[in-house]
Amino acid sequence: MIENIGIVGGGLLGRMLTEAAHPLGYQVTVVEASPDCPATKAGANQIIGGLKDTDAIRQLAERTDVVTWEIEHIDTGVLRELAEEGYNVQPSPLTLAVIQDKHAQKRLLIAAGLPVTESALLANYESDSQKASHLDEIVRGLEEKMRASVRPDADTPGKPEPSEIARIARKHIREHEMF
Repeated sequence: MIENIGIVGGGLLGRMLTEAAHPLGYQVTVVEASPDCPATKAGANQIIGGLKDTDAIRQLAERTDVVTWEIEHIDTGVLRELAEEGYNVQPSPLTLAVIQDKHAQKRLLIAAGLPVTESALLANYESDSQKASHLDEIVRGLEEKMRASVRPDADTPGKPEPSEIARIARKHIREHEMF
């Protein structure tokens, strides 16, 4: 029987889960580096540790009946080990691995017959200029769609222009090698 829920991450999702769990009689413990995290403000217990802190995540598994996660930017390795050792990790660490690999996630969704947006695996290009050219083409298309979706009478102060959004998107994608 599950009485104690462990969450890797103590942010806003951890807070919402804690708020939902407590009235149902569940205790919640989170692993989070920030001692003043949102989940603790909602009454969760806390193990101070980073999202990739193997020892803290192991402590969480030992203290709780089920381990889950609220953010995808964590190490699947320790979660896989815990699941193999018989700890209850939900959803499966393999699910997390798919979520972390956006290309694998898209392939899985396509195989399931679900609609997905256009994407390109940038690692498959022969040169950086080829990659940049295709990326610019995608961002130009997004910019056109954003312009078409803006109502002419929607004059919101401080609202960025589609070209500014596209510039920010290009910068972010290049910095993080996204897609």
